[in-house]
Amino acid sequence: MDFEAIRQALNKRLKALQILAVVEALVVFFLIFQFSKDIIIALFGSVLAGVLFFRILGRRLMWGRNELVFKMCEEFLKQNDAIFNKQGFNQSDFEKIHFDFTPKNYYSQNSFIFNDFILYDIKFKDEIGNFFCGILLYSKKLKQDIISCENIFQKIKEKDFTTQRVLKKDDFLFIASLKNPFFADLKISSELNFKIFRANLEKIQAFINN
Repeated sequence: MDFEAIRQALNKRLKALQILAVVEALVVFFLIFQFSKDIIIALFGSVLAGVLFFRILGRRLMWGRNELVFKMCEEFLKQNDAIFNKQGFNQSDFEKIHFDFTPKNYYSQNSFIFNDFILYDIKFKDEIGNFFCGILLYSKKLKQDIISCENIFQKIKEKDFTTQRVLKKDDFLFIASLKNPFFADLKISSELNFKIFRANLEKIQAFINN
């Protein structure tokens, strides 16, 4: 599959749709203003029309972009003898780990199954409302000398995947991050995305004993 050709085609369609949505909004603004002579009503109506136009016509395009992200992820995992599963980490199993907090609004999806470890996308709040977003790493080969950060709930500023804030408990490791390590950024080339995937994998493997 030519990921780069598909990425470029989807981005071109997205730009074209954005331009059409703006044109649609301007036309609606002009028509409403001609009848109402009220600039506030015209502005509100045009914005609403532009947003609806983009969402309705862009639904299939957004699906295609999401599908490309998953296909690129699956290809990278395949290259590394790993598999992708949409099933997350069960909350009842999560609670059995006995961390020093009680998860609320728990949500987990996607698992990335490698030979020596498994990654899960995970989000939750603790009992006082602190929010965690990142991945849960499970491995029987976790290094024993991993240093946990003092506050895993500290607000994350880095947009790229990072392993700077972690929390270890037995065979589990929280890695706080806003971005999944193997989900593509379609604003950059496919080649660069795969290089970033590789770098992210190496960051994760640094926590695992060979």
